[in-house]
Amino acid sequence: MFQKLGDALRRFMYGRYGADSLNKWLLIFAVVLMLVGGLGSRYLAPWMAAFGTLAYVPLIWSMFRIYSRIIEARRWENAAFQRFFTRLRDRQNRYFTCPRLSLIPISEPTRLLSTSYAVFCLKKKKKNKK
Repeated sequence: MFQKLGDALRRFMYGRYGADSLNKWLLIFAVVLMLVGGLGSRYLAPWMAAFGTLAYVPLIWSMFRIYSRIIEARRWENAAFQRFFTRLRDRQNRYFTCPRLSLIPISEPTRLLSTSYAVFCLKKKKKNKK
């Protein structure tokens, strides 16, 4: 019985986008809003029940993304979320866009691959006028 149910679910999800990290964070955000709405309206203020109702927005958006057949648009959304989230987490490095990129091969014996590539942005040196 469970085999047939699993096969039916696989057939249904074929060609659909499925879950990714943006969906995970949307679901976590929806659960947090539900908790704030439920507990806040009970213990703090009655108007906090609106957060419970507002929790349906990320929940519906997540379900729409999971069942979407427009896979390329969902990948683009997730990639944009990943870029934003990486910049929030990584405070030690700065990221720049360069008009001219230069790939420089680097050989390191400690790496698994024989050749790695480092990307550098080449800048023109300013000439000091004396």
